[in-house]
Amino acid sequence: MSEALTGEELDALEYLYGGGDETIECRSMVWVRTRQKQKCVSVLHKGPMMQPGGSRMVLERAKVEGRFGSCYTCDA
Repeated sequence: MSEALTGEELDALEYLYGGGDETIECRSMVWVRTRQKQKCVSVLHKGPMMQPGGSRMVLERAKVEGRFGSCYTCDA
């Protein structure tokens, strides 16, 4: 089950990660609970990068420079 990000959360992620020269299309970001361990790609994260299954993370999906991909950002 996913949960939509608030406007402030979207603005914060856009500020941190949205300033590049890449062409980004089809972008979506939602809160999820992971089923298995995932790597956190947050630039503000302190501690182990691999988060255990069941962690609350932001799942971001997008088409960047013509290629589809996804990544997880943790909230700590």
